[in-house]
Order: sequence, then C-alpha cells, then structure tokens
Amino acid sequence: MIQNATVALTGPGGKRSVTTGSDGQFQFPNLPAGAYNISVSAKGMRPSTSEQIQLKAGEFRIAPAITLAVSGGVSSITVSGDKEELAEQQVRIAEQQRVGGVIPNFYSAYDWDAPPMLAKQKFKLSLRSVLDSVSFITVAGLAGAEQYQGLFPGYGSGIEGYGKRYGAALANRFTSEMLSRAAFPSIFHQDPRYFYKGKGSITSRALYAMTRAVVTRTDDVVFSQTTLRSSVTSPQAQSQISTIPRLTAASHSFS
Repeated sequence: MIQNATVALTGPGGKRSVTTGSDGQFQFPNLPAGAYNISVSAKGMRPSTSEQIQLKAGEFRIAPAITLAVSGGVSSITVSGDKEELAEQQVRIAEQQRVGGVIPNFYSAYDWDAPPMLAKQKFKLSLRSVLDSVSFITVAGLAGAEQYQGLFPGYGSGIEGYGKRYGAALANRFTSEMLSRAAFPSIFHQDPRYFYKGKGSITSRALYAMTRAVVTRTDDVVFSQTTLRSSVTSPQAQSQISTIPRLTAASHSFS
C-alpha cells in the first residue's frame, strides 16, 4: 500500500487534496455534481491522472483503478481482487443510497462496472432492506389501508385485527424480499440490482429500463475495470495503492 500519497481532485468548486491512509485508501465526500479528474503523486513514483469522471447528483462512485509506476524503472502491473471484500464494498455503498435522504434505494447501481455480490451479501442486503425503518412504516400503512377497506374480515377489527393484518403484511414483505432478491438470485447466479445506464438516447435508455424487468445481469460477468488492489513491481521497488476511492454527491451523507 502507498501511504501518504497526495490525491488531488479537480472539478466544480476548484481543487481539493487529501492523502491516502495507512491502507492506501482515500475518499472525497459531499461533492457537487459535475466532471472531475483525480491526480495521484507520491515520492519515488510517477504521477498519475485519471480519465474524466462524471458524477451525478446523489451518486456514489468507486473510481477506476489507480496505479503508480516506480519512477526511473520499468514496471509491470498485476491486478488482483478479493471477491469477498469487493462484495462487501458493494453492500456498504448500497446501504447509503436513499431517495431524498429517506427512501431506501439499495438496489440501484450507478457504477456500470460494479463487481457482483456473493450470496452472503445478497442475503445481507435483503435483510437490511426488510429491517429498514421505512419498510416498517410502509407495512404499517398497508395494514391500515387493509383494515379501513375491510379486507380479510377473518382477522377481525380493532387493535387485534390491525395487529394480525400488520403481522401478515410484514411476513409477506419478508418472504417476497428474501426470495426475489436473495434466494433466487443466489440459486440462479443473478444480480438483483438495477444498473443505471446513464448514457445513450432517450429511446434506448427507456427500452433498457423496461427490459430490466425480465433481463438481469449474471454473476459470471467479468468486470476488468473494478479491482480491489493494483500492485506495481519493478527491479527497484514493489509498491501498492488501494483502488477503492469514493466520490460522493452532496445530496447524500457519506461515512
């Protein structure tokens, strides 16, 4: 890992800089939407500047892999990734996505090259979705509407009837979420997330959105641009820099 490397972000609002931590990672929270470039420099290494990164409002982005070559030497690059760590990173990103900062938006992926989640992470994210406070409020509203309309008269009326309707609605919510977004995607090796296209004509994007109801991404897709680590070796030195920088739009808080 390269510690104390200088990372400069240039974009709307000017230029800001941070240094990498002991694990080689860095992050830029609370950014306005716009186009950005990341430049990284470190002692004894050749500076590197990323391609332009377009950040939309409310978007969490894992920047592409950043590799620093050893200054004055011929270097070779070896890319490797730990699937478990990559999958956990996706869960942490998803858990912070909310519409208006309130409504969960856990199953929208704004990084086209995001790595797939393992079965463990699919169940973890589904359970997190079910146990979210907004989920309980939604179920409470559904149970109230059912009681108001007199649905399922066998449950009765009053507090007891409402409690039965609430319990049944919560069980339905739990079963539906765990089966459709965890169990079945794990069995058939499918990704339960919606991958935001973000480019192309209005027609192509509309068709893409409609087909996602029946077409999904599989876990077998290789994401060559999304890696956990990039190691650099040469006759002079061997160094490594983490490639999980985060860019966060200002409309979301970021831990």
